[in-house]
Amino acid sequence: MTYMTTVKNSKGKTELHTAIFEDITARKRTEATVREQEARLRAIVDHAVDGIITIDEQGTMGSFNPAAERLFDYAASEILGQNVKVLMPEPYQSEHDSYLARYKQTGEAKIIGVGREAVGRRKDGSTFPLELAVTEVRLGDQRLFIGVTRDITERKQHEARLTASLVEKDLLLKEIHHRVKNNLQIISSLLDLQSDHTQDREAREMFKESRGRVRSMALIHERLYRSRDLVHVHIDEYIEQLAQALYHSYKTSNDIVLHLDATIPPLSIDLAIPCGLILNELLSNCLKHGFKNAQQGWIRVTWLDDGLNNVLTVADNGAGFPTGLNFSTASSFGLQLVNTLVEQLKGTIELVQNECTMVRITFPHSYSAPEDPI
Repeated sequence: MTYMTTVKNSKGKTELHTAIFEDITARKRTEATVREQEARLRAIVDHAVDGIITIDEQGTMGSFNPAAERLFDYAASEILGQNVKVLMPEPYQSEHDSYLARYKQTGEAKIIGVGREAVGRRKDGSTFPLELAVTEVRLGDQRLFIGVTRDITERKQHEARLTASLVEKDLLLKEIHHRVKNNLQIISSLLDLQSDHTQDREAREMFKESRGRVRSMALIHERLYRSRDLVHVHIDEYIEQLAQALYHSYKTSNDIVLHLDATIPPLSIDLAIPCGLILNELLSNCLKHGFKNAQQGWIRVTWLDDGLNNVLTVADNGAGFPTGLNFSTASSFGLQLVNTLVEQLKGTIELVQNECTMVRITFPHSYSAPEDPI
């Protein structure tokens, strides 16, 4: 760049000319870089899939990219210079100015810097759900707000369909638990009726024990049917209900007290059913044999997590098992069932007899139900 200067004498006659030369190559390169960056930024904004709108502190729109034009059905030429609230339905439209004023005075931000769902208003007055993110920027003394919007109509419709599907599945699962519970109760009643047709005391006792096993499974499905969680059983509540049913079945004195300490998360139905059957056998054995001739006593059920396994113990201060009993080779059907179920759970079983009788069962947290052989 060249700057020319003329020097004249007192009579106004030109005596000489001066020229100053300045190399502006770097400035030209900077200006070219700035123009290139502006063009790149404009291309990004113009080709963005999200609507991008800028407004000033009064809410007046200063830019409106093509995606915003498609989103709101306004051409940029007819919307620029208007207040952004024209793109909002009520009550957002009436609240917008007061929101901006409150933000400028207090800095309280309900939208700025926080993504949220809102409702947009098109040129024809129709509304649609949108996702909105607003960012504040400062250019010198000027404060601008950049809003990035996205139509989420399809997402909301998908969420509604998914919610409806989940509700339908919950109702179906609830109905399944209800029907299974009813069918098991029918089986229990049939066993009761069948026992009335035999005078054999041993056979009647077998029917009674079978009814107890069926009832232990029916209680699980009843708890699931009445619960909001249709796939997990709260074990402490289940044990109390099972114990009360067994007390009634064996007409046990109320002086036989149940102590319960179950501090484990709810169990899945695959794990709850075999555990429920194990508890049924062990509690039945306590009530049937341990307190046969006693009026007072206690039964303690403890179910804890030792960090690696579930540890289930059933203890009582009743008569105890016969001396020398080998739990793993016991001949009674109930104890054989307990051993089989513990084996399915990939656990171990231990019998301890000191001042009280205690059965301790240890098994892993995870469990896969055996496959149906059919």
